[in-house]
Amino acid sequence: MATVQAGVAQGGQHALAAELLLFVAIVGVRAVAQYGPADKKDLPADQFGPLFILGNGFAVFFVLAFLAARGGTAARVAGVAGLVIDVALAMKSIPHLEAVATIAEAPRKYVPAAETASTAAEQTVMPVDLALEVKTGKLPPTPKGKSPRAAMAYARKSLKDYGWGTSQFAPLLKLWTQESGWNYKAVNPNSGALGIPQLLGHAIPAGYRNSMAVQVRWGLAYIKARYGSPAAAWAHEQHFNWY
Repeated sequence: MATVQAGVAQGGQHALAAELLLFVAIVGVRAVAQYGPADKKDLPADQFGPLFILGNGFAVFFVLAFLAARGGTAARVAGVAGLVIDVALAMKSIPHLEAVATIAEAPRKYVPAAETASTAAEQTVMPVDLALEVKTGKLPPTPKGKSPRAAMAYARKSLKDYGWGTSQFAPLLKLWTQESGWNYKAVNPNSGALGIPQLLGHAIPAGYRNSMAVQVRWGLAYIKARYGSPAAAWAHEQHFNWY
């Protein structure tokens, strides 16, 4: 009987150790999101910083480890409690996980350059609808912020302006996630391609470098003119690794 209890206690301690490591990893992600280069606008207001959460978490897990060492029901309760803590913290940390994922997906360096207005000659090489928008200044309302999530929301709402349904958002999401991670500051260090759609070989429209809206609209117009739809552009990207 003592051997069984010792085995239960040891198993509970091992499970608790794994849960503690997961807890530390989640707190680490929160720290990177809060103090790293991620866009902070989409992070929820948090009165407790990573160090506060880490310190209190260690105190709780110390108590749970004491219970786990006793074996039996106490060990099982400790294991379940540790799992509940991890799941609750992970659910609260979804925006932080998305912010860190964005950093990983868009590591390209931003190289600022002087902005110049589009000339009439430059506008002739633009897709017709974008040239009209640049000329008249009539761009659709832009969501607040310039985060990848805001760009995605803006692109999804703009699909109907090009005759596409929402089903075209899935391939568009994959396409621009692969190209730039939806980072409006993205610059390919090898080719010099710019922004969310990675503009290359075309005149740069006025406001393009610092406007998520202009980048999204230019990219959608380019896809419409060259491929007809995001699905076709994504198929080309998968085959040739460019579009």
